[in-house]
Amino acid sequence: MLGDPIQLQDIAAGGWFREVHRLVGGLTLHEYRRQEHAAERHALEVWRTGDHDQALRLLADRGRVHAVETADEARSQILTAWDELRRDRWPDTHDLVDQLVVLAARNADVDALNTGAQQIRRAAGELGTAHTYALPGGDRLTLAIGDAVRVRANDYRSRRGQGPDLLNGYRAVVSEIAEDGRIKITWRTRGADDAFVSAWLTPDQVASGALSLGYAMTIAASQGMTCDTSLLYGHDANAFAAYPGLT
Repeated sequence: MLGDPIQLQDIAAGGWFREVHRLVGGLTLHEYRRQEHAAERHALEVWRTGDHDQALRLLADRGRVHAVETADEARSQILTAWDELRRDRWPDTHDLVDQLVVLAARNADVDALNTGAQQIRRAAGELGTAHTYALPGGDRLTLAIGDAVRVRANDYRSRRGQGPDLLNGYRAVVSEIAEDGRIKITWRTRGADDAFVSAWLTPDQVASGALSLGYAMTIAASQGMTCDTSLLYGHDANAFAAYPGLT
């Protein structure tokens, strides 16, 4: 079996992997490739020894950790940093979803960060026609043309001859909203030649939870993702959650 016992906390009896790994002398990761800077790779090596305090100090010395007084201040500063980064480096929303992500441990914090990012873009005049959808449980979701979104359900349309598959985890951009609430999203495929692919979703699909805002996501949902910059909201993120957020 392959895995990493330091990444995300075991659920119920899930700790068997760590113990079997110890008993059989399993292989251990020694080389980091996602981090460009040697100092960041070193900090992660220290983290894996269990000395989280020292690892955070090493990251803080490079300006990677920022301590504030309150949770509200942390969210505000992350959104300010996100806004400055995207304006300077990724003004195109497709580039933004490929290269920059905001992460948090809890869904409630992800929702707050997504809403804040959307408000910043709306205030800047970057969003177009909007439509509000009623979600299960009484919540409501407002999406606008230009918004970054994240697909939250699998729809294997190619099997029905109805176009490209929509897969859970895709990050896309709202490119059109019809008067009846149908919504068109567009995403960029990665390969020899980058291409843009689009698909329509019905209001019922959106209302069932098939889409969410895509500026921020949970740390768990981001596993396996590679991007240029991540902004990690550390409140309520234990060591198991913080590690994949940092990496």
